[in-house]
Amino acid sequence: MNVAGNPSCRRQEIVAKLGQQALETDDIDQLLSDAVAVVAETLEVEYVGIFEVADDTVCLRAGVGWQADRIGTATLAIDSTEQIATTLRSDEPVVVENGWSPAGDSDDGLLDGNELTSSVTAVIGPVSNPWGVLAAYATDRQAVAGRDGPFVQSVATTLGSVVENADIEHEFAEMHDRVSDGFYSLDEQWRFTYLNNHAEELIDFTHDGLVGTHIWETFEWAADSKLETEYERAMQTQEPTSFEFYAPEPLERWYEINVYPSETGLSVYFRDISERKTIEQELRATNRTLRRLYEITAAQELSFDEKVHQLLELGRDRLGLEVGFVANVDEDADRFEVVHATGDDDRLQPGSVTSLSETYCRRTIDADDLLVRTNIPADSWADDPVYERWDFDAYVGGKVQIDDNLYGTLCFADETARAESFSPAERQFVRLAMQWLGFELERQHRQRQLETALEDLEASNERLEQFAYVVSHDLQEPLRMISSYLSLLEQRYGDELDDDADEFLEFTVDGAERMQAMIDGLLEYSRIETRGNPLEPTDLETVLEDVRTDLQLQIDDTDTNVTVNDLPTVAGDSAQLRQLFQNLLSNAIAYSGDDPPTVEIDAERRDASEPRTDATEHDGDQWIVSVRDDGIGIDPDQTDRIFEIFQRLHTYAEHPGTGIGLALCRRIVDRHGGEIWVDTEPGVGSTFSVALPAVD
Repeated sequence: MNVAGNPSCRRQEIVAKLGQQALETDDIDQLLSDAVAVVAETLEVEYVGIFEVADDTVCLRAGVGWQADRIGTATLAIDSTEQIATTLRSDEPVVVENGWSPAGDSDDGLLDGNELTSSVTAVIGPVSNPWGVLAAYATDRQAVAGRDGPFVQSVATTLGSVVENADIEHEFAEMHDRVSDGFYSLDEQWRFTYLNNHAEELIDFTHDGLVGTHIWETFEWAADSKLETEYERAMQTQEPTSFEFYAPEPLERWYEINVYPSETGLSVYFRDISERKTIEQELRATNRTLRRLYEITAAQELSFDEKVHQLLELGRDRLGLEVGFVANVDEDADRFEVVHATGDDDRLQPGSVTSLSETYCRRTIDADDLLVRTNIPADSWADDPVYERWDFDAYVGGKVQIDDNLYGTLCFADETARAESFSPAERQFVRLAMQWLGFELERQHRQRQLETALEDLEASNERLEQFAYVVSHDLQEPLRMISSYLSLLEQRYGDELDDDADEFLEFTVDGAERMQAMIDGLLEYSRIETRGNPLEPTDLETVLEDVRTDLQLQIDDTDTNVTVNDLPTVAGDSAQLRQLFQNLLSNAIAYSGDDPPTVEIDAERRDASEPRTDATEHDGDQWIVSVRDDGIGIDPDQTDRIFEIFQRLHTYAEHPGTGIGLALCRRIVDRHGGEIWVDTEPGVGSTFSVALPAVD
């Protein structure tokens, strides 16, 4: 089955690309602008905005659909904007499919006055401290639906990670500005001659004072270190130097050091940058984790089970916890089953089943956000029977949902408590993993539904083909008998019949012939799939030469001018393609009107990147072969109907036929993996176009 055109797959790819862009860019405003543009394009809605929270209002930070001067200036009061207020309190996307009203939004017309009728919104950042809201609005009722919620939520989650990192970097910058320098001086004998108060606070671990002491004797660990090398070089060259240095135990701090030499010694300015280094390490770790997360989820060569396994391993490494697992839960049945797991805990292996009420996941599914515990004994859980059974001191987990229904949980745990709380970046990783897992499970569920539907459709088509064949075959014999006796009646008693009887007999014979033609057409229609030849390179110019030979009598009788331009080679069944173009050319002649017909046949190439007329995707390049006439044309409202079996727009007296020809054409084209359509104007003519797979 071709899943490339699956909307869920395309949306997952869009979220992955946004995540990759987030890793590679420092321009948050550009990222926000790109995000609203891609959401608007994907959902096909008129308005998409990113609203940033500022006290009790939200500001339109980026948007599509509004005038440019509104971006960055237009604001809404949160308490008067019901949907945004609700979204800021919800972990789930808020979807209104029909009848939405702004109901008291701002007086400046940001939302009201635009005839908005449906919307989907999702919070950016954690509910406990939201950064803003991603919102999509449409003027058509039900233009957005519940299925759009997970996509908007995934984009919002990705943006939440970006703004969170930006906030960390901002905090780092503010912290750096607050730091004042320590200062000390050394003489040419490497003895301390002066330390300011801040320097004493930073490096005097003895608390006995350092003035007069020898630096390399006091800090024995600094001998032969970068610190000694840089200080000696500065003294020898009499040139300033700057560097970063980690002082081990007992200081265990990072310092930024600036050294200024003189003939009498060194002047050293330094500052504690340990907090900055910690933040930098956290940012690097976060970026590595996010990059690896996107690599895993986007890897086409990995199976779903392999992706989940690597995701759990990544989570264990990032969080520093010994166990990671995914569980399927059933609240009504009180059932907990491990589906995926990594780590050495024998109790949590795939297939393990226990009571939900006897697990940490009992509390996880009741939590609004992640359930996070760094030291469970200190959190008054020590007497809980669940803790006594599992003995996990550190735990983080969240709900995994499919179509807004609870599937289970994604969790990480360890028997050792954490010294520090889980950072915002670590929590966001767990949320992203939950989002992807729910999204992928939902995609698999819909794919299974689609495959089942396709199997049922194929089985139904086979039964219909068999039915059509049996019915038409069984009708042949009695129809032949009717025709035979009608012919015998005409031969033996034709001279004895009056004019009315002759007319009745003529009508009867004509009806039998029309029925025979319909039965023959129905047989042909039912055999397209079962009696066709393999698809192979087929020269359409040869096919059209054979078609013109078959229709030469009709062409001559109607004085038709047929022009055939250069035609390509396509992958096809030559016999069926001959039947296809014979039907199209014959129709172009038959429906020409009173003047001699003019028919032109040509072709143009369409590459794989161009969409089909029905907006679905196709594999590889195609040739569009068109049969253009100047005949009576077709009512545009009837263009779909003409490809249905036994559907006719004219009476038999006006234009003889069975109503099977164009239905047969579409069935042939479907078998070739192509499409057929018509562009027409009554009184001007019609152009029937056929897309067929190209041959390289």
